[in-house]
Amino acid sequence: MKAPPGRPVDEKRVGELAESFARVGQLQPIDVVKTPKGLFIRYGLHRWLAARKIGWSEIEGVIGKPERHEINEEKIVSENLIRRHMTAVERSDEIARLVKIRAVKIRENEAPGAGVGVPEKPNEIPRGTPVPPGGAGPGNRFKPTPESRAIRDVAAEKNLPEATVKKAVH
Repeated sequence: MKAPPGRPVDEKRVGELAESFARVGQLQPIDVVKTPKGLFIRYGLHRWLAARKIGWSEIEGVIGKPERHEINEEKIVSENLIRRHMTAVERSDEIARLVKIRAVKIRENEAPGAGVGVPEKPNEIPRGTPVPPGGAGPGNRFKPTPESRAIRDVAAEKNLPEATVKKAVH
């Protein structure tokens, strides 16, 4: 079984999980995907490492369907924000990573030239958004950038103030 490349391992968390596994057993299965090179851990790296640490040769798991990498990465980041114990800096980094993923998806889903038009709500143009040639008068309004839309979406989804998400990104 292989772990996600570049994924940081929190040894303290592994130790805590190992102690929990020894006391009460595994409460939640890991999620793996089958690839030509074998099984790949999608969710549950720390649980898998904890099981190995206490000498378990098997662990409960679910084999999921392979997904596009971007979708998988978004799910991993969202799950980390919910489940992992993080420092403020780690949490900020994960929020920034999620905004970046979402902004790319928004950009990919827009038609060419879709960035200019009437905003979804009046006065929704975020501060710092560049003014188009000719000014930002009534006939020349424009939509927020994919990044600012992603910031708004992540803030709403995670129930965070937009200012907090903006600080994480910048």
